[in-house]
Amino acid sequence: MSLNSRLVSWSQNWKVILALFLLQLISFGALFGLETQFITQSGFQTFDFQNGLTLTQLREQLATYSDTERQLYAIFTAVDFAFPLLSALFYAVIYALLLRLNRAKLAQTFLAAGAPMLPLLITAADWLENIAFASIVIFGVSAESWVAEAGLIFKQLKLISITLGSTGIALLGIWLALTVAMRQFTKPLHSKPRQSN
Repeated sequence: MSLNSRLVSWSQNWKVILALFLLQLISFGALFGLETQFITQSGFQTFDFQNGLTLTQLREQLATYSDTERQLYAIFTAVDFAFPLLSALFYAVIYALLLRLNRAKLAQTFLAAGAPMLPLLITAADWLENIAFASIVIFGVSAESWVAEAGLIFKQLKLISITLGSTGIALLGIWLALTVAMRQFTKPLHSKPRQSN
């Protein structure tokens, strides 16, 4: 079974949808808890949570990190590999659900073409960002190297993909509602009621 077929299958199972929703909430809660610890310890947010992070800020903050803060960042990064995957799978299943319920031919074409897998691009961008920042914070790659710049580029790609992913769900929901409304509006009338003699 292909990944797209599996997502479509999961979209027909409310237990799977609920499980993915809860798992992403739990993983985000763990991530946010570690973020709070890191701020308390270092005085800074992790690089992942600083959407406007610049190369200069990255280097200045990194210079203040202690061994304890680097270890905490490592734990944070481990969880940050799980959260974006669980979140993207939930998004992907919702994409599959909205497309599956939409009987428009174009929606079914998108579904068959693998559109539900698009949210996984968020995971790819997030993981690349994690790898870049982990290389610097945990494994000692110089912040003067191209890796730091790459991390910032992947961060922007992640933010763009998250925005597009959220917008996609909203648009698919609106499309589904409009399709259902149009079908109801254009539904042909049933046979006329018989007149009594």
